[in-house]
Amino acid sequence: MTARRIPLILGLILGGAATVPAALTPSTGLALGCICLARFFVNAASSGGWTLPAWPPVSG
Repeated sequence: MTARRIPLILGLILGGAATVPAALTPSTGLALGCICLARFFVNAASSGGWTLPAWPPVSG
């Protein structure tokens, strides 16, 4: 279970870390590159979230 959470957590942290320079840089090209990286990491975290099981377990 922990191995499935690590990519999710890292993706969200790296996506947030890439957002800060995008907001603070004076260069349009660098800001665009940082936004692309942020989107990549957040999308990677989002797809990793599908591997986690639902809680509470569905019984039926």
